[in-house]
Amino acid sequence: MLSQARSIASLTISFGLVAIPVKLLSATVASERISFHLLRQKDGSRVKQQYIAVNDDKLVERSEMVKGFEFAKDQYVMFTADGLKALEDATTHSIDITQFVPRAGHRSDGRSPGVLPEYQHLPGQHE
Repeated sequence: MLSQARSIASLTISFGLVAIPVKLLSATVASERISFHLLRQKDGSRVKQQYIAVNDDKLVERSEMVKGFEFAKDQYVMFTADGLKALEDATTHSIDITQFVPRAGHRSDGRSPGVLPEYQHLPGQHE
């Protein structure tokens, strides 16, 4: 939802003599962020805060733990430190602009809302 998105940056895009103010909004809300669980590497068992395996209540050494992402109830994808590093290395620090979305209540043609009463939909929307 646009109302829950928060601004993470304000900037200006310039095309010659034209300057366009831009607000960069986050694409996710906090509840949609990925979180990992600590798992015992040999069997994927989730470990408790005290580093005890849930499956057999045995103590788990830190060296036996890997990070895991729960994709379904009690089902995990395990990641090694090297695997996570490879994922980080594959990311870029650039932003690709694929579409400009008009703000609600603003017209894309620059006129203020309400100039044309029959204008009820954003451009490109169908009834």
